[in-house]
Amino acid sequence: TGLGAAIIVSAFGAAREACYPFRISSKHNARFCGCWLRLERNDVEAPEALVTAIRNRGDINLVETSWVQADWGPERSPAWATTESGVPQVILHLFSSQG
Repeated sequence: TGLGAAIIVSAFGAAREACYPFRISSKHNARFCGCWLRLERNDVEAPEALVTAIRNRGDINLVETSWVQADWGPERSPAWATTESGVPQVILHLFSSQG
């Protein structure tokens, strides 16, 4: 449900110690990445509105990805993510695919 998804994602902004984003090791250098969450097909009504509301809170940096985006993934981040700055805490993959 939307409430369940909001609680899970909100936990990343409420953590006393910032665990995310975290450092990953790649073949080329160390990068930072957020928590990869697959919450599609969970009957969230208006998933786009929920993502917008979470972003507007300002305490959680998140990115929503689709099948065609390859920058973010499990243990994967873009080349620019060599510092924590700007790296999302949460990566919601296929979140808009509900029902």
